[in-house]
Amino acid sequence: MRQMSTSLQDVCTSLVRGHWGSSIRLPQRSKLAELAANLPEAVLTAKPPRDIRQLAHEILECLDSGSQLSRRQVREAAWCLWHKDTQLAGQPDVLKAILEAVSEAVRPSAFNSLATAFADYFDPGMAGVDAVSSCLQRLADRWDTPWSRLHKDFAFFDTRIGPERLAAAVIAQNRPAPDIIREYDIGAMGAKSGYVRAVTVSLLDQLANGAEPDHLRRLEKVERYALDERGEPSFDGLLGKIAEALLKPFGQSRPEKTIRDRFLSFLLGLLGDPRVPSSRNRWHHVPAFLTAIVRGWLTEQSLRQFLDIVDQTAVEHMWKYRRAFWEAVYDAGLISEAWVAFGPLGQRLVRQHFDRNASFARLETDGKSVEQGHAVLLLKVGDGIIADWSHNGKYNIWKSSSDRTAPRLYKSVYGSDEVRIVASGSGHYETSTLISRSHMGSENYGWQNHVAQILYQMTGIRVPQSKYRVR
Repeated sequence: MRQMSTSLQDVCTSLVRGHWGSSIRLPQRSKLAELAANLPEAVLTAKPPRDIRQLAHEILECLDSGSQLSRRQVREAAWCLWHKDTQLAGQPDVLKAILEAVSEAVRPSAFNSLATAFADYFDPGMAGVDAVSSCLQRLADRWDTPWSRLHKDFAFFDTRIGPERLAAAVIAQNRPAPDIIREYDIGAMGAKSGYVRAVTVSLLDQLANGAEPDHLRRLEKVERYALDERGEPSFDGLLGKIAEALLKPFGQSRPEKTIRDRFLSFLLGLLGDPRVPSSRNRWHHVPAFLTAIVRGWLTEQSLRQFLDIVDQTAVEHMWKYRRAFWEAVYDAGLISEAWVAFGPLGQRLVRQHFDRNASFARLETDGKSVEQGHAVLLLKVGDGIIADWSHNGKYNIWKSSSDRTAPRLYKSVYGSDEVRIVASGSGHYETSTLISRSHMGSENYGWQNHVAQILYQMTGIRVPQSKYRVR
């Protein structure tokens, strides 16, 4: 033990005297320091300080006293600019002092912190955004960091161009913005950051203006990049933008029915049915001209529901005349609104053949017996209401929708007597304002000619027999 102590003493003495200086070299920095030095600066500054309010207080005290901010304060000051509890960016003199300190920093860490906070809190209307944007663009030319490279490729710090270019990349590459940004070794950009919201808004604007002409691919992009895992908009205030992105590219054209049904399924699931007052109806967020497009599609879909579903349960040689007539009336532009009430069998079939979000009403017995396959088509034509019963039912016409006995469209449940003219009994019934008759003489176009004449009286538009003849 004594020999070992003497040996250690000799070694230490030699080191002090420099005898072994040429053969033993201590590391200039630890392995931990090397690892930290090789990490991207943005990752190192991704998390804000624990006590932002205390930091802001220290910064304000320092500036008020005329003292110089410490390196730590300069590096972390960015997190105090827009935090809800500090809002230093709202004080022009304070913001100016912080940006000057960041610009004079000898290391890029303060720039990276400012870039991270800018992306996290980003809002084109936030206080001081123009000054911070200009500062970041200048510093991006000075420092070679992941943020600088991101700005070089996308003009990231330009409040208008940056989100537009990144949104265009999302559309072209079919990848979410955080994934594209992550390739620059920036791990701080969250899917809910302010900058990603701006990219999402720009993406929806670009889709609305034709960036993806294929309708189904456009719908897929909206579902993937503008909704969260629950199927709700990924950010508040996007409902109107989503509707514009989906509907505006259609213009005045009417897509074929499978595409219409696909879009209607999505829109009704997200916004509810614009025709039905309910807590799910969120169409007040959507421009009126786009809502009108959807209402038009829904009118056609409701008519198709009635014709297609009853087609599976009615007698074919009778039903083909009914289909030909109502399709001709629709093609003539006389039907402004349509709604269907189904009996039990129709309710099951419509769920199978249309989407689960398709809207319709239940038909229940309330006087007249409702059979399993019964359905009633409710139409608004001119100022009147028509209730056409399937199978052995009658067509009922109220020439004025203001008639107190006329059914109101878009209810969820109808009693059977609510959608027929009860006074008619078992035979024909016709007055100057009410008509209730059976579908007699289909092959000779007897009932069809009669209804066409009534519609002419109500609208001034005649549907010629040639349009509803069965071929």
